[in-house]
Amino acid sequence: MVNIPTTLIFLVLLFVAGMALIVWSLVLFGRGAYKASVAAVVGTLLLGTVPPLIWREIHTKPERRQGICGSNLGILGRAATFYSMDHSEGLPPNLSTMTNFGANRPKAFVCPSSGHSPGDLANVDDWVDYSYVSGLTAADRAECVLAFCSPENHKGQGCNVLFVDGSVCWYDAEDFVALTSNPALFFGTTNAAELAEIQSRAKILRGTKPIKK
Repeated sequence: MVNIPTTLIFLVLLFVAGMALIVWSLVLFGRGAYKASVAAVVGTLLLGTVPPLIWREIHTKPERRQGICGSNLGILGRAATFYSMDHSEGLPPNLSTMTNFGANRPKAFVCPSSGHSPGDLANVDDWVDYSYVSGLTAADRAECVLAFCSPENHKGQGCNVLFVDGSVCWYDAEDFVALTSNPALFFGTTNAAELAEIQSRAKILRGTKPIKK
């Protein structure tokens, strides 16, 4: 079932109303000049202002969703930081733990581009859209990936990535593949010993289930 935004439906109805008023004004013409002129003016205003709003609603929606997705990851990043303050720089073992450290809105765990609906926070690991790198600490490299969305949620165009320092960056699909296929880039270090140590404790989770990188 296609999910059509309520705002877009409302704008389309306004456009149809504008067309109807123009037709009505033509019908009234000759019967009552005042009524016909009022209908014509209102109809013209609607036809002149609504189409640009419809165009903007259609074409800016993906960018807004991309921004909300990035904001969601930012919320998770702040929750991870708060957790680390109480756990000797250790970062949360999974995303559900963050619900006790500021990430207490179900929508924060769902990418708005996925079309999924948030569930109960108590079972967030069963329905979360984001993948999380467990086993990291706040002392790891700032460039180390902490969580990320999936390009599939954004029609294959790319996705947002959260890093250990709390920053969030959008990666085009090609750049994201390069990031996730190169451990040195993914964990933010080219030092062989450091990289091996991080890889020995890091696990990429979707909910509580490990996934392959």
